[in-house]
Formats: sequence, C-alpha cells, structure tokens
Amino acid sequence: MSLKSHCEAVKRHYEKAERAASSGDYSKKETELKYARIALDHIKSCGKSEKQIAREGSDVLEMYKYGYKGL
Repeated sequence: MSLKSHCEAVKRHYEKAERAASSGDYSKKETELKYARIALDHIKSCGKSEKQIAREGSDVLEMYKYGYKGL
C-alpha cells in the first residue's frame, strides 16, 4: 500500500470509529481506532525521509509529523 492509501485508511477508520461511538457501539469504536493506529504506524515507520513523504502529499506529511486527531 502507498502512504497515500494508508493516509486514507486512517481517515476512513477514524470516521467509522466516530460513527460507532455516536451510535453507542464502543466495541466497534475501539476496533476501528485500533485499525486507524495501525495505518498511522505504517506511515510513521515507512523509513522514508520527510522530503520523500512530502511528495506523497501534504496530508500524508502532516500525519507523519503530527499524527491524526489524538491517535
């Protein structure tokens, strides 16, 4: 998977976790947050330089540097 794909996966799983929390399904929320953290870890441990990551897109670089909404 590309870093861009991992970035989209983080966003997708985080949104699913928010929906699960709003519906009261806290087990699903925790599962989706776990998947979001895994995808974020893949971005952070890719072994590429910041310059290479910046080529993937600004949102990927932002996740690499700062994480995503408290994950």
